[in-house]
Amino acid sequence: METMDKEILKKFKEEIAELAKEQKTIKPQRKTVHFTGERTLSPSDAYWKVRNNKHDLRCMYAAYNLLRGKNFEFTENNAKPINEEEYWYLNGRYPSKDIVGKHPLVEHLDDINKYLNKYGYEIPNTVEKYKDCFGRERERIKFDIDNYEKIICIDK
Repeated sequence: METMDKEILKKFKEEIAELAKEQKTIKPQRKTVHFTGERTLSPSDAYWKVRNNKHDLRCMYAAYNLLRGKNFEFTENNAKPINEEEYWYLNGRYPSKDIVGKHPLVEHLDDINKYLNKYGYEIPNTVEKYKDCFGRERERIKFDIDNYEKIICIDK
C-alpha cells in the first residue's frame, strides 16, 4: 500500500474514532429517569442522534475495511444472509431478488460508497434509466453486488 493510502486510512480511522467517541457521550442521554450528568440533548434528540450515528458508523466501518481489502463478512462476521421472509417481517416489503442470500451490508452500498467517495475511491457502478409511476424518466445507480469488493480509485 502506498503512503498516500496509509494517510487516507489514518484520516478515515480518526473520523471513525471521533464519531464513536461522540456516540459514547450521547448514548446515556437517551435515559429519561435515571440520567446522571449534564444534559446537552433532549432524550428524543439523543435517541435519533444515536440511531443515525449507529448507521453511519456501520457504513464507515464497512467502507474502511473495503479500503483495507476486507469483505463484509470480516466487518460483520455474525450477520445472517438476507432471507425473504425475515426481511418482509422486519421491513414490511420484500427485498429485490439480487440481494437475497447476500450479506445485509449490501443494502447500504450507496451510503458506503459516499464514504469511499470522500476519500477518492468508489465501488464500481452503472447508471440505470427507468420510468417512475408517473412515466417520468429517472436514473439510479446500480452497483455490481457480486463484485462490490473491487474498489477503484476515482482519479485513475
